[in-house]
Amino acid sequence: MKFNYFFIQLFFIFISSPLFSQVYEWEKEAEGVVFGVVVDSSEYIYVAGLKTQIKDIYLKKFNKRGELVWEKIISASGVIELTLSIDNDQNILISGFYSYYINFDESSILTNNNSYQIFIAKFSPKGEFI
Repeated sequence: MKFNYFFIQLFFIFISSPLFSQVYEWEKEAEGVVFGVVVDSSEYIYVAGLKTQIKDIYLKKFNKRGELVWEKIISASGVIELTLSIDNDQNILISGFYSYYINFDESSILTNNNSYQIFIAKFSPKGEFI
């Protein structure tokens, strides 16, 4: 019986060792409220959220070492919810609800009359509004 018990212990040590061998690599402090974090197939990390006081939307891209690649600030007011995803072409999609305005770029401004509407926006992997 001791023989079988030894192999059972050895088995659990072998199986569980990868669980305990995780390495702490980096961390970032988030600003405002984070609504979404996704990782693409190239291991880039995207974070979307709202700044707390002015309610602008931020979209950030980090490399796998935690270094900021780019940051996009989207002027907005009345945003209450955001979601973040990546499509098959590695484009970034954000969606949510807004009640006043969202300014994605100079040619794409959504306005509203204080009733919540849905928006969907698409950005290239370089952060360009599509």
